[in-house]
Order: sequence, then structure tokens, then C-alpha cells
Amino acid sequence: MSAPLERINPSILTRIVALVAASLLLAVAIPAGTSLRGVEAGSANCTVCGPGQYQNGSTGSSECKACSAGHFSTSVGQPACIKCPAGWAQPESEQVSCM
Repeated sequence: MSAPLERINPSILTRIVALVAASLLLAVAIPAGTSLRGVEAGSANCTVCGPGQYQNGSTGSSECKACSAGHFSTSVGQPACIKCPAGWAQPESEQVSCM
């Protein structure tokens, strides 16, 4: 038999609501090349990642990531960074070209 809501400990009810909200947030589809910047009125604010960054849309990931050293991204909204071609290098992260 289930207990009426009035009889449930408020701190437990608060935790349940927080867990449900977190689960719904993880279920939001983040398109590749964008990041989740917040939730307003139940809708996600997806922001396009800038040059030198990427977001591959992997599960549980909601932030733009910097291209690592040896990789670059020249335009916005990229799902992956490009590896520097043979003979070229990029010692720094979050760059838009190789040298």
C-alpha cells in the first residue's frame, strides 16, 4: 500500500524530485556540435560550439570540449576535431589551424 504524499518525509520527497529532474536533463538530446547551457521552462538551450571546440553528442556529455594538441577545428558546430596532417603540428589545444 502506498503512503499519501503528506506522510512522506519532505527531505526524501525533495531528493526524489531532484533525481527525476536530473534524469530528465540527461534525456535531453544535445545535437553534435552544440552544448547544453541550461534549461528553461523544460526546453534545452543548445549553444553552438566555437572554432577550436567540438561536441560529439556522446551520452552524458553536455559541454563543448577543446580540440586537443595535434588537432584543430576551423568552424562552429563541429562534432569532432581534425588531426593535423603529416608534417604539420599544433602544440596547443583549442586551436583553429596547424603549423
